[in-house]
Amino acid sequence: MRQILWLVAILLSSNVLQAQETETLLIGEILNKAGSERMLTQRMAKSYIALYLGTDVRTHKDELDGAVLLFEKRLRELKAIRISARYAKRIEKVNTLWSKYKNLVQSRPTKENILLLLEENNTILEACDLVTKEVEWYANRFADRNGLYQMNASIVHLENRSGQQRMLTERVLLYFLANHALIGSNTKFDKELNLALEHYQTNLTALMGATENTPEIDYRLILLSKEWEALSTSCGQKEKDFSNIEKVLKMGKGLLEAMEEITKNYEVLIDLRVASLLLNNAIDLAGQQNVLTQRIIKTYILEGISKNTKYQKERQKDIDRFEQNIDELKLFSPMDEITEALNIVDALWTDYRNEAMNASTKEGAQKLLYSNNELLRACDNVSMLLELYAKIYKKNVRSYNYAMADWIKQIDHQEMLTERILMYSYALSWGIKKEGIAKELEKTGYEYLENFNKLSLSIPIPNIQKRGENLVEKWREIKNYLQDTDSYREELSDWSGDLATELGDLTELYREKINGMVEEEAIEKANQQCMLSQKMAANYLAVAMDLNGQHQAQQLEKDKLVFQKQLEELKSFAQTASLKNALASVSTQWERCQTVFRSELVKEDVASLLEVSQEMLVACESVVKEINETANRQQVTTINAAAHLRTRTEQVLLYCLAGRWSQKSYENELNEIFSEYEKSLKLFHNYMDDAPALTNQLTSIERYFKRFKEYGLKANDVDLYALLSVHNVLLLETEKLTKSSSEVTLF
Repeated sequence: MRQILWLVAILLSSNVLQAQETETLLIGEILNKAGSERMLTQRMAKSYIALYLGTDVRTHKDELDGAVLLFEKRLRELKAIRISARYAKRIEKVNTLWSKYKNLVQSRPTKENILLLLEENNTILEACDLVTKEVEWYANRFADRNGLYQMNASIVHLENRSGQQRMLTERVLLYFLANHALIGSNTKFDKELNLALEHYQTNLTALMGATENTPEIDYRLILLSKEWEALSTSCGQKEKDFSNIEKVLKMGKGLLEAMEEITKNYEVLIDLRVASLLLNNAIDLAGQQNVLTQRIIKTYILEGISKNTKYQKERQKDIDRFEQNIDELKLFSPMDEITEALNIVDALWTDYRNEAMNASTKEGAQKLLYSNNELLRACDNVSMLLELYAKIYKKNVRSYNYAMADWIKQIDHQEMLTERILMYSYALSWGIKKEGIAKELEKTGYEYLENFNKLSLSIPIPNIQKRGENLVEKWREIKNYLQDTDSYREELSDWSGDLATELGDLTELYREKINGMVEEEAIEKANQQCMLSQKMAANYLAVAMDLNGQHQAQQLEKDKLVFQKQLEELKSFAQTASLKNALASVSTQWERCQTVFRSELVKEDVASLLEVSQEMLVACESVVKEINETANRQQVTTINAAAHLRTRTEQVLLYCLAGRWSQKSYENELNEIFSEYEKSLKLFHNYMDDAPALTNQLTSIERYFKRFKEYGLKANDVDLYALLSVHNVLLLETEKLTKSSSEVTLF
């Protein structure tokens, strides 16, 4: 009966998954939508008051109508999502409050209605915020598990905080207008405005200091901080200046658009990088369940053969791990069908576990071997459903690296086959007389060799040909033993031990390969190290020059942490002696830089700072060169060219600031950098036919580069903040080009 239910579950699950291909839930997208509802409540109230004041009536009437339609559309979408009973209750509360709020914002704007609206505004805002927090809680429900989930929790919180900035932008504008519309009515509106301004600044500081940010997010936040400073100053003025309203609203609109882009960046960070990691981790956990079903019986049999209690402890550890994996997979499960498949595993597991916990006997081993296939098929069903979900996910998130998921699946399958081979070979050497064991062993062995050949093509490992020949030779040996297992029991035992060592080594090599960074990821990190070597020096110099010193100091500390983390990751990736030596050189230069950064910079030490930073850059570039030796040439050429532009942008700023502060000329150095910059731009033009999508980005970079070059060659005369502004925009554009040039998923 169980087998019938299991088969029905497979068929139903497959059909349902196919029917839901366009309904994959992306938590970053859901969080963005939930957070946008908060913002829309404030936008509607702001537009309503703007209509009362007669400010750009047509624009604000269209904005109000659009906000109402968008709020209702997203409310319907959020109501359709099943997260938890508490979520359903909270979204229903928003739905109830919305009816009254909608009537208010669509009523004729009067002073009395504005006062009513502001009261209701806080109520519905709080309700929307609770919905968003519930989504964040759901996304973080496994945050205490390990580093991967903690990383997910950190970025989810950043997206929520970023989305909150959108709401606060509209809320600042709302109370700015309320103070003009209701002069003398209520002093608490001034307090609400100041509170919103304070919250925005607190959030902005936290976002700018987040080490989880991508370079693009960092650059966008830097640009936004200047816009925020201007808006904050205008809104914080005590005198009510009606002629200033349209200017403030225009600044707020620009700020809101910038914050929308940043929030979208966090959404992509969650739904592509972190969610992809969590999905691949779930695929790995499901594959490990298959492995554990075989390993548990293997150690059960080994305990019976050797009478060694260490195998009992190993078995208990594997049993505990199996149960932890089930709990974690149920927690992660993105679809009901996968949860149902896990429940079937759970039901079969109970009897299996009880037998495995008993003292080892041949009768017990025979029972476990009998029920093993059924449990293995149920576990394999979970793996299959997760694989189907990964294919669906790939359709929703095109940049998802499905190849990595496929490698994980293949390696887990190979590890399961390893344990299955050993399980059957030890069973034979113990003299277990279960029909079909010899045939199952031979069949599993050939499947292992077939899978070994596939893996050898996609995941190369050292001495692959020799290892393959050794395995084939071992299967020739086993054929003789399988013809008369009673006579060859001792030989079978020795053969099993030798094979365990060989297969264990291979499995470890595969796991090391899959856990290490892929080459393209390493190239991106190495290129970022080049850029950071110049950026940190420029920020250190900007702090000494008191150019937005607090922000630059915060950015410097964050970049130091990122550099150190990436350096450690690159060291773990390094396999060749030449790459290890190149990274050792970077480590030496990094120690020198840290020593420099600990002291207070004076003008006399600027030349020394430039020397250290350029030696650091040379060391980092040698790492890029070493990684390039084994990478796909055509792909990395464009990645490196784009990253080179990013690094040179920081290098130009460094030399401009150095010349300005020390009153020395670095014209020759700047001209050399500009020449390299132009060479990289020409290189991109050679690839334009193959990558038309890069055309607009490249055009934008060329436009800003022209202005940046003009400013750079006149650095001693130009307004420094104008130079910094163009530099920041150019950095953002070169970062976008770097990302577009690479098809790699960085996690």
